[in-house]
Amino acid sequence: MPRSLSAPLKFIFPALLLSVLAVQCVYFAWNNGQTSDEPFYYTTGYAGIRYADYRSRTAHPPLMPQLGALPLLWIQPRFPIQNPVYLPNSNEIDVSKTGLKFLYLMGNDPYQILFLSRIPIILVTLLLAFFVFKWSKELFGWGGGLLSLTLIAFCPNMIAHGSLFTTDLGIAAFFFIALYFTNRFFITLRIPDVLLAGFFTGLTLLSKMSGLLVLPTLLFLFILQPFHGKQESDACHLSKNAETGLLLLAGILFVLSLGQKSILCFLVPVTSSALILFLLKKNLSRWLLIALSAAGFMVSFVSILLIAKKGMGLLALVFTGWNVFIFVLLMGLILRAGPKPLFFAQCFALLCVVASWVLIFSYRDFPSTLLRLKPFQHYLESLHIGVPNTQMNHQMCVSGSFITCDWKYFLGLLLIKTPWTTLFCFGMGMFLFLKEKGYSWKVKLMLLWPPLFFLAVSSLASHVKIGLRHILPIYPFIFVIAGYVGKWVASLKSIFLQKATAGVGVFILIHFVHQSLSNLPHHLSYFNEGVKEVEDGARLTTDSNLNWGQDNKHLALWASEHQVSRIKIASKFINPEAYTFHHLQWEAMGEEDWLQPQPGYYALDIDAMIAQRNFPLSQFKEMKSIAKAGKTFYIFHIV
Repeated sequence: MPRSLSAPLKFIFPALLLSVLAVQCVYFAWNNGQTSDEPFYYTTGYAGIRYADYRSRTAHPPLMPQLGALPLLWIQPRFPIQNPVYLPNSNEIDVSKTGLKFLYLMGNDPYQILFLSRIPIILVTLLLAFFVFKWSKELFGWGGGLLSLTLIAFCPNMIAHGSLFTTDLGIAAFFFIALYFTNRFFITLRIPDVLLAGFFTGLTLLSKMSGLLVLPTLLFLFILQPFHGKQESDACHLSKNAETGLLLLAGILFVLSLGQKSILCFLVPVTSSALILFLLKKNLSRWLLIALSAAGFMVSFVSILLIAKKGMGLLALVFTGWNVFIFVLLMGLILRAGPKPLFFAQCFALLCVVASWVLIFSYRDFPSTLLRLKPFQHYLESLHIGVPNTQMNHQMCVSGSFITCDWKYFLGLLLIKTPWTTLFCFGMGMFLFLKEKGYSWKVKLMLLWPPLFFLAVSSLASHVKIGLRHILPIYPFIFVIAGYVGKWVASLKSIFLQKATAGVGVFILIHFVHQSLSNLPHHLSYFNEGVKEVEDGARLTTDSNLNWGQDNKHLALWASEHQVSRIKIASKFINPEAYTFHHLQWEAMGEEDWLQPQPGYYALDIDAMIAQRNFPLSQFKEMKSIAKAGKTFYIFHIV
């Protein structure tokens, strides 16, 4: 890698890599069929953005569903707003079946809808890639930035989940960008950076319930800041306008949250801290401030008890920890406050207040919820479903695989789903970065703490083990740390050694790019060089790591192309509505079909195929398929 790039190349290379990423994502989005989770988001997203209808109670906030549904306002497809599908014997909407009805049974073009709704997710993916490049370049120069951007631009996992109408890429992007602006604030001490960090924190909270992890992540970093650096005390203060704005916004939030216990438990520490810290600077009696703080927090603890009595013990425990921790910190500030700790505490409160207002204004019916003094109503409904869901045994593991549904689950997936080139660059970059004395512990902590904390909580505290997509937020940090290798190569003193190392690196990257492109558009079922074939990967893991129903489209199109009007199917992601749309007559395979299959066509998804390979009496055990639909359907013809 050259020591320096000419000015035009500095802009051409990043633009070219972003363009290539966009093309890959568009190609993936156009060619892949609907995954099992996507219909879910049409019900919440399109109903919310077009009709301001939030009747569908789900565990997911609305940001990504509404963002994906935005392009649909241009074509305004028919939606069953008046006659959704309800759960049996219930007034609750069946969110998934309503979405399937919208896609396939209303006279709409399902593939046009799928493609259009994936475009905004692709744009968010490009935004994330840009910030990965930007942060890496700021830390490690152009060489580091370009290497990080190359790794994300050809990462099969980012392309796959960054081209689907789901929530996973959203939280990865906004979590990372919130940390980027937080880091920039720690450097500049400028309030606009705090406001941007708060804005993207709000978007993180709105992307997915696991986005709540951004709050303790940021709190830990803000606590450590006063103990680093030599910023002048006169730079560490809020202007009068900023303090007035913080108090006004915090006060309004406190009043609005009085009727919503869960939000009250979160906002009381924030709003109380904003007021107490302001009064502390007015030299009021410290004992009076302690009494005021205790009174404010008692309101929160009463709400926590009421939440616990309703059977939401986990939520009550989380809020207890949040309140106790901030109360102890606030007492420490009152008893022994300096300008820097006070400044960072106020800025964290400002960040939380901005994020809270973002939550309110992201729902289309916010005027009516504000008037009813229930501005967080919809978010709380998702919260009360989503947090308990993390403790349900929602796990999809393969018997006999080393990837078990315990704390090692995500680590195992990282080893088989992440390209070896990325793993190598990350490992080498991590070693060199930690060894480098030119970077402070604060810089290193900014890149290491967020992904480690997110991975640890996901692995140890959550019982949801259904796919690598749930730890997607750690990948941007992996790409940035890997970028240090680019800086290291560019800093080699020997020109010969630099060119030789760069040549080897280019060869490795060419292999990496070729492997990624050769898998298009089947990146959902991608496995790295340690797993020889997709079938080998199916013996290790399943669900969204491999087979998420994306090839039902390819199966239906294959049947139509070969004039197969009737077929028997074995799949855990059978899609009757898609088959009906394609006029495909089908039925599910039964036990008799494994033992004595009758003449006709059969389609087995990869999970069923692996199961039959291990079933001694199955007629499909040694049978060769006549065709494959995508990477996950095997088609047989028995005459």
